[in-house]
Amino acid sequence: MPSVKKLEERGRKLKEQQIVVIKQKEDFKTEPVIDVTTLHRSAELFFTSAVSTLSGSLPLGTVLTILLIHVCGADLVAAVSAGILHLFSINVFMDLVFGMITLHYVNKMKRERKELQRKLQVMEQDCRDEAAALQEVKNKLKTWMHHIRATAEDMEAEAEETKQKLQAREKEVNIFNQSEYLLVGNENVEQETGQA
Repeated sequence: MPSVKKLEERGRKLKEQQIVVIKQKEDFKTEPVIDVTTLHRSAELFFTSAVSTLSGSLPLGTVLTILLIHVCGADLVAAVSAGILHLFSINVFMDLVFGMITLHYVNKMKRERKELQRKLQVMEQDCRDEAAALQEVKNKLKTWMHHIRATAEDMEAEAEETKQKLQAREKEVNIFNQSEYLLVGNENVEQETGQA
């Protein structure tokens, strides 16, 4: 049989342990309790999902992780998890921001380049239209110049012909005047001879 001393010592140790447990319970109650099974208090208002009902007390995230490990394998899930953690590092965030800024400016430059190309095409089309209009005016001017030259040549020919006709008329007039003068002179002579 156990001795009385041993029993008293066990009783004393039990009381000490009970005091420690009571202190720990009080300390535990003062710390906020975080329920990791629910994401938000509003989740308590909804029905529990079939997976959490089947899984018992395990949270849905844990069940999903277990299913992923079972379906895909632990290596793939670990690699994806490491990749996701890597995505949230500051270097990746800075690279992402820098990449997005670069992409924004590249797209802006592409838009500006397309706009400039469009303006250049419009200007080239305007230049072609103006060149065609100027060529048409040039052709009309050449046609008019040819017509004016032909008209000038015709007028020169007519002037020459008129000049020749005028000279012929002058000769006729001179001949007529001379014959008239001769007639007048003959009449004068006849009159003078008739009077004498």
